[in-house]
Amino acid sequence: MSQALVAERYAIALVELCDERGEQDSVRAGFDGIIAVLKDADGVFAFLTNPTISGLERRKVLDTLLQTAGITGTLASFVRLLLDKQRFEAIEAIHTAFIERLDARTGRVQATVTSAVPLDAAAHSRVTAALGKALGREVDIESDVDPALIGGLIVRVGHVVYDGSVRNHLDRIRERLLAAV
Repeated sequence: MSQALVAERYAIALVELCDERGEQDSVRAGFDGIIAVLKDADGVFAFLTNPTISGLERRKVLDTLLQTAGITGTLASFVRLLLDKQRFEAIEAIHTAFIERLDARTGRVQATVTSAVPLDAAAHSRVTAALGKALGREVDIESDVDPALIGGLIVRVGHVVYDGSVRNHLDRIRERLLAAV
């Protein structure tokens, strides 16, 4: 079974469980935290997905991780299930599918905003408000920085990209000038 299909099935199950228990926000926050820890802790993900290491040893490490992160209840049981069913390698894809499903139910949308310099709090709020108004939905923004943009913003919402960067405008001007020659 493909990882995408596995991710969808587990994400649907987790969203339904969260709906039954009213734990959407706490599970989302905890899941975000687990993914952040797995990305930051060198070797932990590789250890937890290594089939040559005994399940008991992997479970001990996972339990320590969950305890350190303060993860209990529904999410802790879910993450342990992923490990026990040898589906832990799909945890990032499951997280992504879970967030997408949860957002679809709540009318929230995720956006990535890339700027030449870090956005201060006021700029972040203005961009969030403008995107929310334009999309007619609540927007959660993740900020990235790319100095090559020179100025302006690139906004990604799902598979749609809005490129209002100075670099993009300069590239288009350059193409027009070269085409005119």
